[in-house]
Amino acid sequence: MAHPAFTITRTFDAPRALVFEAFTKREHLERWWGPKGFAMIASRLDLRPGGQFHYGMRAPDGTVMWGRWVFEEVAAPERIVFINAFSDEHGGLTRHPLHSRWPLEMLNTITFEESQDRTTVTLSGAPIRATEEERHLFEASFDSMANGFGGTLDQLTAFLAEQAEQAEAPRAFRFERTYDAPVALVYQAWTQPEHFAMWWGPDGFTTRVQSMDVRPGGMSRYLMIGPDGTEYPTRVDYLEVEPEHHLLYLLGEDTPAGNANPFRARVSFESRGETTHVIMRVVVSTVEAFEVATGFGAFELGMQNLARLDDHLLSMVLR
Repeated sequence: MAHPAFTITRTFDAPRALVFEAFTKREHLERWWGPKGFAMIASRLDLRPGGQFHYGMRAPDGTVMWGRWVFEEVAAPERIVFINAFSDEHGGLTRHPLHSRWPLEMLNTITFEESQDRTTVTLSGAPIRATEEERHLFEASFDSMANGFGGTLDQLTAFLAEQAEQAEAPRAFRFERTYDAPVALVYQAWTQPEHFAMWWGPDGFTTRVQSMDVRPGGMSRYLMIGPDGTEYPTRVDYLEVEPEHHLLYLLGEDTPAGNANPFRARVSFESRGETTHVIMRVVVSTVEAFEVATGFGAFELGMQNLARLDDHLLSMVLR
């Protein structure tokens, strides 16, 4: 009878090469691998079939645990296969320090799939050479494993965001503004067409929304109309939508062929009591394109755009 494997999937807003490095460079693994609250105290990495990642971690109560990965396959940047187990400080094989009936070794496969500069990581693992009792305990622990790995992947999300921001800094604009309105209202102004049309665009522009479908995989289309009457067909493709927290999307020219020359934008909404702090980070394709946009006053125009939201929020509050 086939036994189920434990599987967890997470999509990261980072290119595959960067995510693969996070799993295969010792100095990166030390920053995020392990349960929340644990600190890595020692590690060594030999990235090759037959090589090991051996590490020690200190729990919040001071207990020290050791673990190891023995690599079976390393196919950069698409796949890693390894056997992981608890260990001692010398790299020897040991039982789980808290569960003597836990499987001694687990075969894990991690795959990395890239789409639009985002990477989906899938980790799948199952016991090898395990008794039925050990398999039963493993299968009964899927929920707790999902919570544990979820916390670990949260740490990876934060680490990758920091790394990506550093890598993208030479071609990224960052706009910030605090609004005297609760986050629910600010988010509505950003995601409901009747509100969005009233404020979006730099000074002198108007916006006519044609459609708005704010969800992962959804799309918005609108015309931005300049002071001289020039129309700019615009398309938004949403990658991530977490209501009242953040939006991640591609923004570009709406053409019959699709979203042309898009740039990536992440809008974060931070509730600060009755006020809301918004950060809009826009990454263009190249440093050269960033320099051209800077020459056209892109930063000043972006700040004008955010400033126009103030007046519309006031009208929403007074309704």
